[in-house]
Amino acid sequence: MSTAERDTGDNESIHELIARQFGLIADTQAASFGVSRQSIWRRVDSGEWIRVLPRVYRAAAAPVTPMQRALAATLWAGDGALASHATAATLFEFDGIRTEKTEIWVPAKRRVRSASLTVHHGGRLDRADRTVLDGVPITTPVRTLIDMAGRFEDDRLLAVMEDLIRRDLVTCERLHARLEALRKSGRVGGGRLATLLDQRGDGRPLESALEARVWTIILESGVRLPRRQFWTGAAGHRYRLDFAWPILEFA
Repeated sequence: MSTAERDTGDNESIHELIARQFGLIADTQAASFGVSRQSIWRRVDSGEWIRVLPRVYRAAAAPVTPMQRALAATLWAGDGALASHATAATLFEFDGIRTEKTEIWVPAKRRVRSASLTVHHGGRLDRADRTVLDGVPITTPVRTLIDMAGRFEDDRLLAVMEDLIRRDLVTCERLHARLEALRKSGRVGGGRLATLLDQRGDGRPLESALEARVWTIILESGVRLPRRQFWTGAAGHRYRLDFAWPILEFA
């Protein structure tokens, strides 16, 4: 039995890596610890490892999770690949977003394909659009929102944007800057997102899909915009109103 095959200190490092990667390991990573391709096959044949994508394996005891599926896809796609679009939205817990099929972005020069994944090739993706979430390379919440904008109606897009702002995952300043930087790329929904951002002004974030729908109706009506999340008092009690038109302010 070779050194790489022994359950000793070398495998200890492999176990740590697998644990850090939600039970995953790529064949190139295994090779860096001296694990041969034949040894990988033996682990698969014995049921110790399960092949989840070409050259990517999962420890049989590891539970399957959205985070794990996203990392498996980026390990398969190689350097520069990122979880993106609906997958990134799911991992960042965008309001109401769930997806079963993993979506990733890969550099244009890497023409990878998989029937089990949605792969987006190329396009502009600056360093400012990249981040890491629990070890998974992923598009930032701001870039993910921009990428997803074309999939929503206005009130749904507004609700998602406001939720991200309220949770401090997105700032108005950062979103405006990235929209401006990507203005000439012709991204579907980017113009609508920019309009919704401009129309919100510096108001406090909306707190529900219903509030977003009401705000959309107010915008469409053309009436003077109200204050949002407005505190008032009556009979010794304080109340917060979703929308208010204070008489003294609008007189």
